[in-house]
Amino acid sequence: MKTHKIIGIINENTLDDFLYFIEKNKRARKLEIYLYSNGGSGEAAFAIHDFMKCSKIKFTVTCIGRVESAALVILAGGDLKKAYMNTVFMHHRPVINGGGFWDNFKHRSKLSIFTKSYQSIIPVKVKNKQEYMDVERAKQVGFIDEIITKPK
Repeated sequence: MKTHKIIGIINENTLDDFLYFIEKNKRARKLEIYLYSNGGSGEAAFAIHDFMKCSKIKFTVTCIGRVESAALVILAGGDLKKAYMNTVFMHHRPVINGGGFWDNFKHRSKLSIFTKSYQSIIPVKVKNKQEYMDVERAKQVGFIDEIITKPK
């Protein structure tokens, strides 16, 4: 199975690299993504998620180290979601970064759209501003299907 790595901050370059990987492997039936990220651009994460969900390709997402914020959106796009035993997950309420009154006013509708989209794919509600969890809790709430504890 061909693999692609998403490491670090998710942004437009991440999306571009992902689409290039897909273009090179468009005839594949299964692809694997290794995911280690502290989050980043919600727009880029939703674009990757949507492509994964609307594709005929079956995606396995393997989490290593940490999967936080927007990275959870990408994880949710996988058909099979696995994580190594010491991976840490973090999710939070959607946030739009902006400055000044006009930006805050303009971003309210965008935040509303993001919140609705995020809540439709993330299986657990955030009680506080953010929540960290280990692999056991991540599996319990439905972020992952399988915990990797030893080499295959």
